Amino acid sequence: MKKIISGLVISLFLFVFVIPVGAKVERVNSNWSNWTIEGQHAIVFTCGGGSYAHTLTNGFPGSGTYDPDPNYTWNMTGDITGDNITFNIFYTGTNAGYTLNGVGTIDSDGSISGTTDGNCQTFDMPEETATRTRFEGNHGQYVSNKENKKEAAQSRVGMPVQSNGHNK
Repeated sequence: MKKIISGLVISLFLFVFVIPVGAKVERVNSNWSNWTIEGQHAIVFTCGGGSYAHTLTNGFPGSGTYDPDPNYTWNMTGDITGDNITFNIFYTGTNAGYTLNGVGTIDSDGSISGTTDGNCQTFDMPEETATRTRFEGNHGQYVSNKENKKEAAQSRVGMPVQSNGHNK
């Protein structure tokens, strides 16, 4: 009887003081989605000391116009890898055939800045031009949403912070 009572006391102690029922588990949430650029955004080129305001009208890749004269239309193609963007602008309206190539960096606030070739030296895009989301679920949800499940299973994303992960 003494063993039963001491077992109950230990179980009650663990239940009340050590294992809080319904406690929120802090999880490893270090996996951000890729940057995307959707919608309409300003892009300002600095060329020969002057500023030339343009608008990217429908996301990236996409198309746009030169703000003072919308007859200057262009298409933008390129790639976003990590926090880096590369692009090519090809004018299709007035000044058709003119190209501009750019290389830039996406800052944590979603602003983008970088350099261009030709007579334009730099470009800037405002905060929240690029956006991304952070995964907030558990490890099983993370793995099931990934295309490469084997690789995703090896990450610690979604695991409790105090977890040691997978041991081999």
